[in-house]
Amino acid sequence: MLRRLGGHAYRAPKAALEPELRRVSTTTLVVALIITLSLALVCGVVAVWWAAYNRQSDRVASLSREYEKLEHDHHVIGEHFVEQTSRLNAALKEMSGAYERGFARGRQSTTLPAPFKPLWPLVRAGYVVPLSVPRQLRGRPTVAQSHHGYSVHWRGLALYASDRDLLTDWASKAWPATARDVRAGTRTITRIVGPHGTVYAWRERDKTYAVVAQPSSDPLAVPLVRTLG
Repeated sequence: MLRRLGGHAYRAPKAALEPELRRVSTTTLVVALIITLSLALVCGVVAVWWAAYNRQSDRVASLSREYEKLEHDHHVIGEHFVEQTSRLNAALKEMSGAYERGFARGRQSTTLPAPFKPLWPLVRAGYVVPLSVPRQLRGRPTVAQSHHGYSVHWRGLALYASDRDLLTDWASKAWPATARDVRAGTRTITRIVGPHGTVYAWRERDKTYAVVAQPSSDPLAVPLVRTLG
């Protein structure tokens, strides 16, 4: 540092400048240290915040996945529950219907007219049989049964039931252009004419039935069909 004394320049001794330089260096160092610590603190806070944000984000994503899985499982379980409930209700309904049908058939088998008592096992197997005898039919019928059905014969009239025969088996015996539908109580049956007489045939409960009538007994065929139950 220069000072002017008595018209001459005077340079301050170097030792006098050192304290001032040390103060400047110390201040600069302190400022730099404060800035560094501040930056470190800010970086630390940011790092902690970022780590917490990442953890929270991962947790939210995990919870979201768990919720979606639970929702999917709940939906699947709900569908399975509805399906199983529907199946159970259907099974219960079928079981109840089978019991009622079996009970009704059992009662029918015990109240069959005397000529048809031998047919009670077939009633329980799902066949329909005459529950009464039309008063126009005279004489005791001949009843025969097998593993695949039964037959009942009067003079000039016969009833056949089978779980093997088809309607085409009867239709094939008819003369051309003779088939027509007729009503017999609640049933719609097909009337066909062939060389063996008039045939009234129909399907019911997976079984084929046919009433074969000679011309003199033709008027008795429909009343006989009405007695089947």
